[in-house]
Amino acid sequence: MNDDLEKSLSELPDKVADNLLKWRKATLEREKEEALLYIGFKGIDTKRTATEIKALINSSDSRYQSVMKEIMAEAEYNRLNEKLLAAKKSATLRTAF
Repeated sequence: MNDDLEKSLSELPDKVADNLLKWRKATLEREKEEALLYIGFKGIDTKRTATEIKALINSSDSRYQSVMKEIMAEAEYNRLNEKLLAAKKSATLRTAF
């Protein structure tokens, strides 16, 4: 097996796990931000409907930033996971012959 493949197989699992953790944390942060926004918008005007509050939350800059952070974390996780799967496939093909 070549050195690059061995390096990938040794390093990528930890990187994938770290990025999964970042993604999950970003998801929790987004959910927390949405809950805080809900409480804030509901407290300003208790007569607002759930639909109005949802629209305010969805148009919030802080929610947008939280969602973008979550999307970027998910994309990085998937990118590294695909690299790991490709390295595993390559290793399997090399040992098959």
